[in-house]
Amino acid sequence: MKFSRSHRETDTFCRLMRFLNYHFGGTGIVPTATPLPLALGSFVHGLLGDALIGHQVTDRLEKRTMEFHKDMGPAIHAMPPRSIKRELALGEGLVRAWAKIRMPRILDKFKVLSVELEEDTVLKEGAGSGWGEEIVFMQRKDGILSRKEDNAIVVLEFKTTRDKS
Repeated sequence: MKFSRSHRETDTFCRLMRFLNYHFGGTGIVPTATPLPLALGSFVHGLLGDALIGHQVTDRLEKRTMEFHKDMGPAIHAMPPRSIKRELALGEGLVRAWAKIRMPRILDKFKVLSVELEEDTVLKEGAGSGWGEEIVFMQRKDGILSRKEDNAIVVLEFKTTRDKS
């Protein structure tokens, strides 16, 4: 069984929802489109990661915008084009401001080792986990940095949304 922080948070909220979202039929019930907040978060994360490794926002904007449209799927046709442009402009503006104001301070003190690193950690192998399969924790680190002063490793996490419940 694979799980992530999202799996755990869903389980805390509602066990049935976790089962339906992540385990039903082996993959969970997968929507045909990514919800707008998640698609916009992915758009922003992608641009932030691009900026961290030295790409200009302008150079990566078209690629990330195409990914946003793909993530939204058919649901994008139900939104007014002006709303889509507004959401993308907001995301782009957030990234440009961060890259101009915050990123230079980070890069002065840290060296970027990796961006968007996916990692699976096996917590329990094989039978005995309750479901008779291994338990794997899935994670993705937005950035792994090394502090220039002492080579200490730092994990950078971007948060683009917040659950207000």
